[in-house]
Amino acid sequence: TDVARREEVVIDPQTRLLLNTRTSLDVGGQPDAREIRLLDGEILLRQGLGAHPLVVRTPHGRILSSDARLAISRLGDSTVLSVLHGSAQVRAAGGSGAARQVPAGQRMVIGPQGAGELQPVQEADVAWINGEIVVHALKPVAQGGAPERVMN
Repeated sequence: TDVARREEVVIDPQTRLLLNTRTSLDVGGQPDAREIRLLDGEILLRQGLGAHPLVVRTPHGRILSSDARLAISRLGDSTVLSVLHGSAQVRAAGGSGAARQVPAGQRMVIGPQGAGELQPVQEADVAWINGEIVVHALKPVAQGGAPERVMN
C-alpha cells in the first residue's frame, strides 16, 4: 500500500485483510492462497466462522489461524502478533519446538531469538486499525517549548 493509504483485501467470503499504510504482501500469485507472506508493514486479519485456516509467514516465523481476528506487524527486526479474537498458533523460524498457542487478548513478539513470552495486547500495537497514532514521548518534538504549545 502507498503512504497514507489503507487497503482491504478479500481472500474469501470469511477471510479479509486490512493492510495498513506502507504494507507489502506476497500471496504467491494465487488469489485463493491459504498462505501469505507479510514482507513489511501491518495487517489486520479478520476471519469469520467456518473460515479455512490461513498461514501468515514472516522471516521470524509462521502464524496459523482460523476463526480469529489478528493484528500482525512486521517492522524492523521482529514480528508482533496481537490476538484480538479467537486464537493463533505460532512457530518461530528455525524452531524445532512445538507450536505455541496465543489466546485472545494476548500478544507475542517473534524475533531473531525466537518467540517471546505472552503479554497483554498493547493499545499502541492496534491503534492503527482505527486510524489512530499513539505517542509515548514528545520530548524530541517539544524541546525548548512548553507542552501546551505543542498540543495547540
